[in-house]
Amino acid sequence: MKIRILLYASLRDAVGAREVEIELPGPLTPLQIAERLASQYPRLGPHLKSLSFAVDGEFVPAHAALTQVRELALLPPVSGGLGQAW
Repeated sequence: MKIRILLYASLRDAVGAREVEIELPGPLTPLQIAERLASQYPRLGPHLKSLSFAVDGEFVPAHAALTQVRELALLPPVSGGLGQAW
């Protein structure tokens, strides 16, 4: 299965690209895919425990089995703001 992996913020910096395409064998979880990517891009490793994942535009748990996927977004934690809702 060939998928496109989208990377944002610090993850983009760790990999050096906004997206990468990789070939994967059979069904894997988003976390397993991220771990495989980290084996190619070691600077991604420290981020693995704090990632969120979206598959084809929908958030999914890290351990969800993926069978049909075209795009996986790796999302770092988000913080900031002024502390009040607008």
